[in-house]
Amino acid sequence: MTYVPFLAGQRATADLLNTRLIEVILDWTDLASLGSYSGNGSAGSPSPQMRKLKVMGTELWELKGRINTTGITAATTTTLFTFNVGHRVSAERGFTTFASNTGHHGARLGFQTSGALTVSVPSAAGSSMSFVLLDGASIYDPV
Repeated sequence: MTYVPFLAGQRATADLLNTRLIEVILDWTDLASLGSYSGNGSAGSPSPQMRKLKVMGTELWELKGRINTTGITAATTTTLFTFNVGHRVSAERGFTTFASNTGHHGARLGFQTSGALTVSVPSAAGSSMSFVLLDGASIYDPV
């Protein structure tokens, strides 16, 4: 549904605002329902989830939760999860987020057009990362 502006003097009700400004396309859903984890990633707690919204006609994907990691080598990109078709970005996107045991270095999250969700940390971070957070990752106009 595309955004339709309110007319001058039109009464803005909660019902009109919900249907015209923000539409939930996919409510919070566990990642395991949207793809599969690799041998280097698994669901943590809180469970990693994604939702899809349309905000004034433009799609927005939001993520939250924690992915447990194993076998992460510093300065190497590692795939943690692969999204099924329909939940993939049309252009690569990336974020920096918090991860455990990285010596105060951020972890780089990458969303690839192949559906891969990748993580990497700089050489100085070491290789003992045990989880990465998805909180705050959002993709505006992903398709």
